[in-house]
Order: sequence, then C-alpha cells, then structure tokens
Amino acid sequence: DARPRPSPLEKLTGDMCKDQSTIKELMIGRRVGFYKVRGEIGCGTFSRVKLAFHALTKDKVALKILDKTRMDAQVQRLLSREISSMELLRHPNVLHLYEVVETPSRLHLVLEYAGGGDLHSKICNEGKLSDNASKVTFAQILSAIKYMRRSNWKHPGSGGLGSCLCPQECPLTLDPGLAGVGKLHNTNVIHRDLKAENVLFTSTGCVKVADFGFSTRVCNRNDFLDTFCGSPPYAAPELFRDECYLGPPVDVWAMGVLLFFMVTGSLPFRADTMGKLRRRIVEGAYLVPPWVPGPCQRLIRGILKPEPAERYVLDQMLGCDWLLPVEFPWSLVPSEPAAPLHSLLESDWGELEEEAEVQSLMEDLGFTPQHLQNNQLKDCRNPVTGVYRILLHRAQKSRGCDSLPVVRGM
Repeated sequence: DARPRPSPLEKLTGDMCKDQSTIKELMIGRRVGFYKVRGEIGCGTFSRVKLAFHALTKDKVALKILDKTRMDAQVQRLLSREISSMELLRHPNVLHLYEVVETPSRLHLVLEYAGGGDLHSKICNEGKLSDNASKVTFAQILSAIKYMRRSNWKHPGSGGLGSCLCPQECPLTLDPGLAGVGKLHNTNVIHRDLKAENVLFTSTGCVKVADFGFSTRVCNRNDFLDTFCGSPPYAAPELFRDECYLGPPVDVWAMGVLLFFMVTGSLPFRADTMGKLRRRIVEGAYLVPPWVPGPCQRLIRGILKPEPAERYVLDQMLGCDWLLPVEFPWSLVPSEPAAPLHSLLESDWGELEEEAEVQSLMEDLGFTPQHLQNNQLKDCRNPVTGVYRILLHRAQKSRGCDSLPVVRGM
C-alpha cells in the first residue's frame, strides 16, 4: 500500500467521525473535542472541574464544565467576564485559558492544570506558611496583580501605546476574536474575588491566580464601580458602605487579607454573624500577632487601612522592607509584562524563539500552514488555537517561565 501514513491529526479527526469507540466517548462526555476526560478534581457553584488530557499533545489540562441548561443571565455574564479577562492576560502567575469547547448541552473551559492544590486547602491542612514561603507566594500574587493593572496597549493602526479603550469600545463580551486584537501587552483588569481558594499552585509551587468570573476592566484607575463582588471575609470596607468604589484598592485590601492568612493561618476579620463581620471590617478591627516579623506587620497595616486613599498602592507594596530580599526571575519581574501570545500573522513565526519550536511541533502533528492561516490563532473556540497555546506554554515553561522568586539568604 503506497498511501502515506496518516498524521496524528488526520487519525484523530478520522476516529472522531468513524471510530465507534471514540464516537461513544464523545457522546457520553468521556471525550470533549480533542480532550480525553478523566476524574473530577473540583466543583464550584456553577461548574465542575475534571482532569483531562489533550489527545494530540498529551498535555494535562483542567476542564471546567458548565451545564448550559442551568446557565441563567447572571452565570452567562460571569462566564463572559471570565473568558474575556483570561483572554487578555498572559502572565506566569495567572492561570492560562487554552480553549473553549462547546457541545449542545455544555460549555467547557480548557484551563492550565495546577496540580498543587489551592492556598486555602494548603493552610487548612498544613498550617501557616513560613516567612520565606509567604514571601515567595505573596510576591507572585503581587506580580500577577501588578501585571493586570497595566493600562496601555498597542491598538491596530495606532502609532504607539495609547490609553486602554473604554468599556463601551471594548465591552466584556464573549468575543472569540478578542485575543488577537492588536498587541494586547497591557490591560486594566480588576479581579474582585481574590481569596485563598482562588490562589492555586502548580506541582512545583508556582502560584496561579484563578477564577475571573467577578473581574471587570476599567478605562482608568479612577473609574468607579458599583457591584458588590467576592467573599465577605476578603471584602474591603468600602464594599459595605453602599457606595461606588475604586477597583484597585479593593484588590489591594484582599491581598492584605491573603497575606495575614498566609503568615498567621487565620483570617484577620472573623465573626459569627454577617453584621459583626461587616462592623469589624469597616472599623478595621484586627490584631496582628506579635510573633509576625516587624516588616511584615508594617506591610499588613499599610494595606489593611479602612480608607482606600490611605491604603498602600502596588508600588509601595513592591518597595516594602519585607519584600526587599525577594529576587524575581526575568519572567516574573512585576514591572514588565510577560510576552503575549502572538497571532501567527503578527509574529510571522519567529518573533518569539518559542514560536519556531511550536511551529515544528504542530507540523509534526499534521497541522498545515493552511490550518494556521485560516485560524490566525485568534479564536479560543478553535482546536487549532488550543493546540498552539498548549504547546507555546509548554515551550515557555521549559525556558523558565514558571520559575519561582528566590529569597536571598535562604
């Protein structure tokens, strides 16, 4: 038989159409698109999360599954925001979104797999973090939030860096082409649900900030917001005052609660009723244990100030005495964005060293230049985009993208 051997892509797509075993797995949810689904690893209010493997690349991913029949307008809005924000963010300490796969009954978010659990479970099971472990963890969260605050981007056709488009011009909608619009170096995303449950770890200890369902984008840092979001123990005082609030100080406050939780093993504001909790937060009534190192105590007190205008900003946190011994790898330096995922046409395969490697791997799997040309790697609902992002992230990790900060003197 002189016929050429089918490529891995040709075999997979053929099996999905003709192989009865594969078709059955697709029908019962054991396969979703190019992914083989395994056991459940988590669940939330609106979703379940399962472990999965990419059938071509063999990479492990997390599959966030939402039942479309149970998605009311609020859930759709949260999902839209989550996808839109994650499409804009490419940073080693922000959980990656690889692909969105839709079936008649379900929507699947294909996410980076963080196999080290979450910060809340870690502290509940093992106790408070050491001072150095707290520095390494907090520095990575701070790096991610600092990156999210960058508000300049290069828009197609613009002569250089301009201000972020206002929400009316760039709405938070589930836009499949959003990731490829211009050079998305910078964003202005407010998370609004920072808590220990949303701080994940990889197996090597790299922090991944996750769950962007309550996130929003603002035109500038002085834009007011009016929606109460997040978990009450992490909520800033201004959220309880029934008034508009600025987004960045709300995230900063939550980071202060996270830091307190890391170094003490307990939350700063605790009460047996919501009314008492609200009063303690609004009054800023908390006590830092005396055994917490002085520089860390000063940082906590600088962050957990009831008045937003008096609260530390990110640059003050970065320059504090407690974090002075922390050295970031090049990819984690908070003042610089991580290299964005370029579209094929913009980067011309080679603008990034990793992209040449990814091109070769995709060709080995059976993807042709026509596949890439047609997709342009912009559509998160396209399996070509999923393969590209998974392979590019793998290449970046092999070059130290997920390296941890180092504390001098450890």
